[in-house]
Amino acid sequence: MDFYSPHIFRSNKLDRFSPRSRRLGTDISTFPSLLNEAATALHSSPIAKTPPHILPIGVGFICWGADLSTALFGADAGGHGLAQSSSIITLLPECADALAKDGYGDITLIATGGIVDGRGVAAASTLGASGVCMGTRFFASPEAAIGEGYRNAIVDAKDGGVATARTTVYDRLRGTVGWPETYNGRGVLNQSFRDHAHGMSEDESKKLYEGAMKLGDREWGDNGRMTTYAGTGVGLIHRVLPAGDIVREVLKDSRDSLVRAGSNL
Repeated sequence: MDFYSPHIFRSNKLDRFSPRSRRLGTDISTFPSLLNEAATALHSSPIAKTPPHILPIGVGFICWGADLSTALFGADAGGHGLAQSSSIITLLPECADALAKDGYGDITLIATGGIVDGRGVAAASTLGASGVCMGTRFFASPEAAIGEGYRNAIVDAKDGGVATARTTVYDRLRGTVGWPETYNGRGVLNQSFRDHAHGMSEDESKKLYEGAMKLGDREWGDNGRMTTYAGTGVGLIHRVLPAGDIVREVLKDSRDSLVRAGSNL
């Protein structure tokens, strides 16, 4: 489970929030103090038309593993998930059948994992999904609060099944080691991963990773060392588009795909 807090600019001011969030990972020990800090800042610099007891803060919980979650996280998804899982192609209908059998067939199911375009949305729809959740696709948008090098690495990656892998290597290099043993993360393969595969010690790799963090955008991508979490759908992403354009394009293409599929029957 991950927690996110807003990034506050201008010291004690709450003049504006960045779309960039500060990741707290699996450690929530500092969370109360961060909320208290925000409340104090809001008191000294209130936001117009905001009730005094409301904090303009979004606290996001990534709870894909929750027992009653309706978001089905396929193995092709980027970032963290169960190390052993199946693709959305088999996961979604099997879950739908199991829920229906136990009398929960009315639960809305959201498909995620490897879906980056209208064809994927159409496929998920025919499998029984009421909607989809896309992560990797939106990394290739200017609204995504990531480095330009990260964004370029998403667009440049080809053949997602080969160019990405599920691994704990990136977590160990970044120091995000609070995940359960049954979880790992899918990311784009790079020099850090290859050095690990060729036997480089973890201590040496960490030193190189820490050095890469100071070098900026050039340290992402195939020849870089920085972590690029992404799903297998990266090979289908060829350009950066505004988030709104992505949504409109995906909706149109999904409808067209369903029409074509129907005409082939």
